[in-house]
Amino acid sequence: MKLKTAIVSYHNTVPFLEAIQHSDIGNQLELFLTPPSQCANLFANGSVDLALVPVGSLQDLTDYKIITDTCIGCNGSVYTVAIFSNNPLHLCKGIYLDADSRTSNDLAQIITNEYMQIDLEVKGFINFSFQFNDEDAYILIGDKVFEHEHKFSYKFDLGTLWKEYVGLPFAFAVWIVRNNVDLELEYEVCKVLNNLNLNQIEDEKIGPNMTLLTYLNDFISFDFDENKKLALSKYLLLQKKLKVGSEVEF
Repeated sequence: MKLKTAIVSYHNTVPFLEAIQHSDIGNQLELFLTPPSQCANLFANGSVDLALVPVGSLQDLTDYKIITDTCIGCNGSVYTVAIFSNNPLHLCKGIYLDADSRTSNDLAQIITNEYMQIDLEVKGFINFSFQFNDEDAYILIGDKVFEHEHKFSYKFDLGTLWKEYVGLPFAFAVWIVRNNVDLELEYEVCKVLNNLNLNQIEDEKIGPNMTLLTYLNDFISFDFDENKKLALSKYLLLQKKLKVGSEVEF
């Protein structure tokens, strides 16, 4: 029986997918490619036993452990997790959330409330069928940033703002496994996911001014090191303290 595995379907997970594809365990994993919030949902409802989950969901998950020395993170600018607007943020009335990630929605509220001291009314989720207005701000994450960023005059990179605020990098998503997964298979999975090789990835254009390798090398940090673990602890404490709620279940 294959180990059912959920992984985010964004460009920043390409190194993980390449590592799995070029490994001996690839045929032992059944992959589900989904948005971040759905990765957490699939783990929560028992559909998968291994998942790359947004860290904002960890407080609501049970029967898991964090594995691997890798994650999806940043050390400063992350480029694809940001608040966008057509006015300076302090002049905006409200903020719309991105339904794909509770982590980023909660991080945005932590940054605006605690660091920037700006109180924005949460107006719901972005609906891409309506016109972005100049009165509000919008959280956008992932590949959709490349598609929509040209529509805005202001961009507030949440990786940059987090580092300014706490002086640490950030981990947006970590690998978790259910506690009853075979330890030998878990070890083999960790061995593969801990040895990413960006040199084997073919470059391609992923945005008007961005190539895949530039994005991965300059904006994404994959090491789940002690500073990112400390940042994760701080984030979870702030999330609990402020009782931020994005209305995204995970």
